[in-house]
Amino acid sequence: ALSRIGLTVKGVVPGLTIAVKDKAAHIRLAAVNALRPWTSDEMTAALKATPALTSALDDSDPEVSNAAVHALIQIGSQEENQKAMATGVITM
Repeated sequence: ALSRIGLTVKGVVPGLTIAVKDKAAHIRLAAVNALRPWTSDEMTAALKATPALTSALDDSDPEVSNAAVHALIQIGSQEENQKAMATGVITM
């Protein structure tokens, strides 16, 4: 998403975490989806969004809460992969 147009998660996390609480469901959904990390370099920034994504789990719109679940799973998966790579359990 954002990386495809030259933006990084790190530069937009503050605005996106605010957008997760927007009144409009389509804005919240877009923000949650944009917070999903795409590369290991963006993990640090994405981890800062974890509280906003966690609050989105209780969103009144099921699409938003479902997207938050997927974003948190992706963040967790990448974080675990990084730990495994750092310990030599997984190599690239």
